Amino acid sequence: MRAFALALGVAAFGIAFLAGADGPVAQAQAGEQQVCKTKGCKQECPKGDCLQLCEAKASCSFACKGGKCTQKCKTGSNCKIDCAGGACEQVVGKGASGIVGCEGGKCTQSIKPGASVMKLSCKGGGCKKK
Repeated sequence: MRAFALALGVAAFGIAFLAGADGPVAQAQAGEQQVCKTKGCKQECPKGDCLQLCEAKASCSFACKGGKCTQKCKTGSNCKIDCAGGACEQVVGKGASGIVGCEGGKCTQSIKPGASVMKLSCKGGGCKKK
């Protein structure tokens, strides 16, 4: 009985010691840089900026720095999306039917040859077809 009580006391002390030693280290690392790796992706978040890079098995790479974000699709995908400083542009690559661009509150949509040609402009919340 005394051996069981002693073992229980040692185990409780060990758990308390590990919990106390682990907390501050984990908080310090999270404050400087956080690296998460799940399902083929690596995510880093240093000081409010975040960068997520998908590995070879994934089709896209996504990055965000200082409030600006860029998403670029790799080979095998048909889209490229860039967003920086509130302006965004989406360009559809080979094998797709359209190009969509948005810059400074203005957006345009153009359909490539082979489809009906249409251009769409939006300014100040209003849209008109061209």
